[in-house]
Amino acid sequence: MRKAIGFDLGDTLLLYEGVSERWSPSYREALGRAASACGREIGKPEADRAVAVLERYNTRLAPRTLEISETQILGEVTAALGFQPGDWGTVADAFFDFYQRSVTAYPETIDTLRRLNMLGVAVGVLTDVPYGMERARVEADLSATGIDGFVSMVLTSVEVGHRKPASVGFVRLATELDVPIGDLIYVGNEEKDIEGANAAGALSVLIDREGRQPDWGAWARIERLDEILGLL
Repeated sequence: MRKAIGFDLGDTLLLYEGVSERWSPSYREALGRAASACGREIGKPEADRAVAVLERYNTRLAPRTLEISETQILGEVTAALGFQPGDWGTVADAFFDFYQRSVTAYPETIDTLRRLNMLGVAVGVLTDVPYGMERARVEADLSATGIDGFVSMVLTSVEVGHRKPASVGFVRLATELDVPIGDLIYVGNEEKDIEGANAAGALSVLIDREGRQPDWGAWARIERLDEILGLL
């Protein structure tokens, strides 16, 4: 039996309800929340400047593998809004809270993780975070959904320094879970998950909840998380 499985987080283990996979359509509303949190109002010129910053760091609009910190990105947003540098933390909290306001685990997530733990399978998470999001925000989502007790290792793209499909995160996850990279199964829902896992030498599994069946070269394809148990 293979003894280590890594998972992507959003749209794999967790669902962010009411939030589009693409954050850009709601930038202005999120920025408005951030301004209110600072006790301020913003006009169209300030909002336009801040949106331009967010678009520049939006990895769906401008893909990159090198990660950039929340401090830098939200610091630039704060400056674009015309706020004081010391306001950046409040801006960041309000911005991310807007997008993390409703997070749940998929119905089979906890039972699947519990069964993996009972089988002695080490479970880890490797996740790309949006806009350099700090680890504490990721840990809050794990805690809020009740999966934190079933995951032994969490790596974010900020800690790794690179985003998927760069191989370095997968290799580090295997090392942290104490298995050779060839014995790591990695489950994700995007092409970069499959491409990165394959390039690193891990066994890639596509979680394809909508039955799209894309040809991304995955080692295996599942439509529900609990199907992973049949691959061990």
